Amino acid sequence: MLLAQAGPAQQSISSGVIEGTVVRAGTSTPIGKARITLSPVQGGTAAQGATADGEGRFSFRNLAPGQYRLSATRDGYVSSEYGQRGPNGSGIPVSVMSQQTVKDLRIGMTMTGTIAGRVTNRDGEPVGNVNVQAMRYTFQDGRRTLTTVQTKVTNDLGEYRLFWMNPGQYIVSAQPVEPLSLGNTDTFFIQGPRAGGPAGLAAAAGAQLGAGGVTRITITGGGVGPGGGPGGGAIGGAVPPPPPPPPPPNVVDSNETYLPVYYPGTTDVGAASTIDLRAGGVVDSINMVVADVRPVHIRGQVTSGGRGASGAQVSFYQRTNPTGNLTVRSTTASDTGAFDFRGVAPGAYELVATVNGSGPGVFILGTPLANSAGLTVANVGGRGGANPGSPNSTMMAARIPVDVSTSDVDGVTLAMEPGFSLTGKVSVDGRSSSSDVPLTSIRVQLQSDPQIPPLAVIPANPDSTGAFSLSGIAVGTYRLAVAGLPRNTYLKSANLGGMDILANGLRLDSQPGGPLDIVLGTTPGSLDAVVLDEKQMPEASVAVVLIPNAPQQKRFDIYRNGTTDSMGRIHWDGLVPGEYKVYAWEDVESYAWTDPNFMANFDGRGIAVRVTDSSRETVNVKAIPYKAN
Repeated sequence: MLLAQAGPAQQSISSGVIEGTVVRAGTSTPIGKARITLSPVQGGTAAQGATADGEGRFSFRNLAPGQYRLSATRDGYVSSEYGQRGPNGSGIPVSVMSQQTVKDLRIGMTMTGTIAGRVTNRDGEPVGNVNVQAMRYTFQDGRRTLTTVQTKVTNDLGEYRLFWMNPGQYIVSAQPVEPLSLGNTDTFFIQGPRAGGPAGLAAAAGAQLGAGGVTRITITGGGVGPGGGPGGGAIGGAVPPPPPPPPPPNVVDSNETYLPVYYPGTTDVGAASTIDLRAGGVVDSINMVVADVRPVHIRGQVTSGGRGASGAQVSFYQRTNPTGNLTVRSTTASDTGAFDFRGVAPGAYELVATVNGSGPGVFILGTPLANSAGLTVANVGGRGGANPGSPNSTMMAARIPVDVSTSDVDGVTLAMEPGFSLTGKVSVDGRSSSSDVPLTSIRVQLQSDPQIPPLAVIPANPDSTGAFSLSGIAVGTYRLAVAGLPRNTYLKSANLGGMDILANGLRLDSQPGGPLDIVLGTTPGSLDAVVLDEKQMPEASVAVVLIPNAPQQKRFDIYRNGTTDSMGRIHWDGLVPGEYKVYAWEDVESYAWTDPNFMANFDGRGIAVRVTDSSRETVNVKAIPYKAN
């Protein structure tokens, strides 16, 4: 009997309690019916859920000692964690000891907002079935790109309502849904900037594409599509092997198409007005007039050695695409090298032609998403002449900018030239031999800037001596990416012909005259930072960023960022020696610090630190406070 009673007695001794209230951020107004989730920091036990009562109160009982995170969700409010200072910040763990009751915790929640309006045509008539998107600027490698946050479709009165949106600044666009305008054998490759599900792979023509990941759609020009039914092109699903190069397709022109219109009524996203959405605010009367334009053709010929390049893969994409997505539309040149893209809206484009080049899907070959989309070495133009995939075939490529207005663009010539090759060597600083450093695990790659999938350069792995070779490099600007570095090493320098390509990038207009020398350092430094508030008390869950000084600010591989622990501390190892500044924000959007325009707002707010070989630096930083709008 004594043993049987020991279990419950032990449980009562070790159990803890957390009690708290959900309130509107910055106030004491309770929020009833919020859903609370309690998650252990170390795992081991399952998360628990509870619903706050009408006064916003909640409690969790019989908790084992440890640390927990509390989060709250409710329709009409931004999801929030306990201790979170702003919508982009992190919460603070709650510590529970044996038999301890943690009381009076408050989770502050911010109200969402709404943007609403109406879409009409030039005659003032309502336009239904219009895709209206709310977009926000995000940051990738120092570039601002627009990311879609929410999409709604207008009703028969042309009305739309974007609701439950986080406070912030938005760009709103409108574009009527239209069928895809493709010719026979045309192919769409749509690649998003972040991983996503294969949405749209089985969508009908006219579906909105590019929701994430990569979608491949090939128009086969007749027969029975994968979904059954005669006459339709194959969309998604299994794609048959590509046919021999066809003659130029017979095309049918549409009388008009629609461009995206950005509030207050411009087709130039750079001229769009920003909508400032406050917490709990409703911004209505965001009305737009859709603009219809006549789509045009881009026609031309791909040549090689003065002759038509039969079977060349021809692609075009927008030169400046603020959405962060890269949409590649491709076709195969005829037996005379001719190509014809129809249904092209006005804009600035880049045309690319390749033979034996890497196709738009090369980055994701072999992944489940690529397999679902039907992307293979054969149908994305993998390198290899008549036998795609052969590694010894020379890539030929050409690229040219094309500006499209309101009339057809004819006579475009893409004169292909053989791709360049580049040899190089990876060595370890201060060592005549690097036999003790595993260099074969390193991956060396040149990435086109901006990234253009048809011109992707296949990465290379050095041999045991560090030697490597890259081939199939077209004319253009590139950035060096080196992955898989051995432990306790860092990328110290990379030079081609005496030029530092880490800081300046690499522009290739002809065959390089010398090797690319990559040197690894073995004496990285480290840094301990403590973030303090205005009362010199440590601040937990604060974003801290280490930013290199000029001329290394374009080396995004040496930036560091993280979140302080419960004592306001953060530690970084493996730092490249150099001059830096340390910044801390109570709340900041991810990677905004890579944008010079954003950082101009915080001039003088960073703490300078110099990291030397094998040094361990220490610095105190004052957090930049969050100011709710």
